[in-house]
Amino acid sequence: MSHLDKNKEFNNLVKDIVNNKTFIKVANYNHHGITRGEHSIRVAYYSFKVSKKFNFKTKEITRGAMLHDLFENSDDETLKESFKRIFTHAKTSRINAENNFSLNEIEKDIIEKHMFPLNLKLPKYKESFIVSLIDKCVASYEFCLCLKIKRIKRKKLKLMSR
Repeated sequence: MSHLDKNKEFNNLVKDIVNNKTFIKVANYNHHGITRGEHSIRVAYYSFKVSKKFNFKTKEITRGAMLHDLFENSDDETLKESFKRIFTHAKTSRINAENNFSLNEIEKDIIEKHMFPLNLKLPKYKESFIVSLIDKCVASYEFCLCLKIKRIKRKKLKLMSR
């Protein structure tokens, strides 16, 4: 079940984003073994839940998390280009988000600093730090899930070839 089906307040905060043509375009890119849309929704949803629990700025943390990976890439990019993007996509995502949405300073900081410490820019707000942490936890989970799925597929192929 999608996180968009679970919480009306969360849905209201992100509905204009999920219906935005730029977000829709990048949402289908592969990202950590799933789609970037699934990844962004997962990061936004868990950031939303943490913000409610600890009384953080819910609108900012949710929308910033939803937009943190709003960048395009090519399926045929080289490993070198992919590696470089690790360090540059946060700024690109912030620029793309600014071109598509009205952002406040907290949302901009969340998007641009979500790759801390890799981008060496220290988050200015607690909401930025939380999204950075949640993004890493979610990405780790997605990576492990992808490995598990690949392992299961290999086992099935092995059984079928007998």
